[in-house]
Amino acid sequence: MTFVDSTFGVGLVYPDRDYNPADWRAWFGELPEYKNVDANNPRRVIRGVLRAWDPIKQKTIWEQETSRDYFVYDGGVLSTAGNLVFQGRADGSLVAYEAATGKALRTLQTGVGVMAAPMSYEIDGTQYLALMEGYGGGGIGLPYPPNSAGSHYENMGRIIALRLGRRSRALAERPVGYCSGTRAGASVGIAS
Repeated sequence: MTFVDSTFGVGLVYPDRDYNPADWRAWFGELPEYKNVDANNPRRVIRGVLRAWDPIKQKTIWEQETSRDYFVYDGGVLSTAGNLVFQGRADGSLVAYEAATGKALRTLQTGVGVMAAPMSYEIDGTQYLALMEGYGGGGIGLPYPPNSAGSHYENMGRIIALRLGRRSRALAERPVGYCSGTRAGASVGIAS
């Protein structure tokens, strides 16, 4: 089984929930209007998903929607031998899934968007998870989407390390403008 992180959209300028072509004119010139066909049942043009794909059977095993209404860059994934899949998201959450079913086991809000894939390592029999945080990539210079951590909290690049197998505790929220340097990692209560 493989895991595919993907976002379904329509191109470089995404007609998201708040799309207004005038907002993009300075970057791209004149753009077309986008109107819902049915105002009572608006279609979702943009949604991000994490999908477990079986390459032998050529079918989706499970799928979790990770974002909707706005285009965001969610992070890559890590799958472990212990039947876990980890993914960081643009909204600042780190989610642990059961690999076989896609059931979300734990969510830790880190307060900073995650684009990089998590990695795992072991020291003296203790398993750790580490990930690079900071929202940017191809969207640098453009406004942060409303559902991203960068629009609510500071967007400081940092690396966090988490010890697996202990009770979890949320990292402190850090609103935009707050700067205190680097914060040590927290434990995440997931047995591997």
